[in-house]
Amino acid sequence: MNSNYDTCITEYKIHAEYQQLLKHQVPNVYVIPSANSSFIWYGVIFLHQGMYEGGIFRFTLFIPENFDCPRVVFNPIVFHPLINIETGELDIKQYIPNWKRNIHHIYHVLFYIKEIFFQIETKNSLNKEAAHL
Repeated sequence: MNSNYDTCITEYKIHAEYQQLLKHQVPNVYVIPSANSSFIWYGVIFLHQGMYEGGIFRFTLFIPENFDCPRVVFNPIVFHPLINIETGELDIKQYIPNWKRNIHHIYHVLFYIKEIFFQIETKNSLNKEAAHL
């Protein structure tokens, strides 16, 4: 019975995160939870200006079961200073070093995803080659 309760609470938390996204919409960034797992969300960002103008980039958001900092992986991999060239993973901890589940939300991550394509950080890059361009 405790397992059913935990599952219900977890599903409620995920639903609440999705409701937060609806309130704090990030323009040109869209996500939807996977039909197979509530902890996996698929997303896409459409870029209409800046260095990546015309870009349409798909990503997967992985939410840990303990609701710690989610992982974002671009597929196919995007050539960008903050995206790991081998894994496609975006370093979110650079933006939010101390994730607090009651303060930080998925919409914060989506705003960061959008921001990296307009304010390109090269100082703490994961992809040194992209940073030098």
